[in-house]
Amino acid sequence: MGLIGTIPPQLGNLSFLVSRNLSHNNFQGHFPWELGRLSHLKLIDLSFNFLNGKIPSWFGRLDKVLHLNLRNNNLTGVIPPSIANLDLNFNLIHGNIPHEISKFLNLRILRLAHNQLSGSIPAVIYNISSLLMISVPHNHLSGSVAKDIGNLTELKKLLLYDNNLEGEIPQDIRNLQKLEIFDVSMNNSSGQIPLRIDECMNHQMLYLDASRFNGSIPRSIGNLPKLTHLSLGENHLKSKIKFVLR
Repeated sequence: MGLIGTIPPQLGNLSFLVSRNLSHNNFQGHFPWELGRLSHLKLIDLSFNFLNGKIPSWFGRLDKVLHLNLRNNNLTGVIPPSIANLDLNFNLIHGNIPHEISKFLNLRILRLAHNQLSGSIPAVIYNISSLLMISVPHNHLSGSVAKDIGNLTELKKLLLYDNNLEGEIPQDIRNLQKLEIFDVSMNNSSGQIPLRIDECMNHQMLYLDASRFNGSIPRSIGNLPKLTHLSLGENHLKSKIKFVLR
């Protein structure tokens, strides 16, 4: 609607409001604390505005929220440990991904792309078995992908590209039978590509380029029946085999 100015604090008086969508406007400034009184909210969408300042911790009091979308703003600071069901893409968030995220056992989508996050991916994330998507590209994350990634059997999208990740892809990646997109490109990942990667039968897009993988390209990649995109360039791989991708 092309709305401008700040978010009016009077919205906090709408005590039975269950959905608030103010996205794609020109709101700026901070979040008014009065919004923390909206205890019935299930959806909050403030994406594509010009909001700034830190993410208020009072979001955590809104325990009925199923989706919180704050992407494409100018938010700064760290992620408050009290909030979940996050979409914070395209902000200026820094610091670590909080370990307290493990409290949200029904978390389905985690979007933190295009920020300034650092540190490793908390191991507790691999205990949230409901996750369908982890999207954290274009940050400064380090460490490696833990073998416990195999616990996320419902995961469909794992987007880790353009970070500072190291180490090998764990063999347990083959436990992700529903995984459709796996992108770990533009990192410092090394070692060999798992030989039985074809056990992820739903792979549609596999991006391992611009890293430090070595050894032979597994013949099993040619057995992925749904594969449409494969990128292995800018590595130290070798192969004498020909693939027939169906």
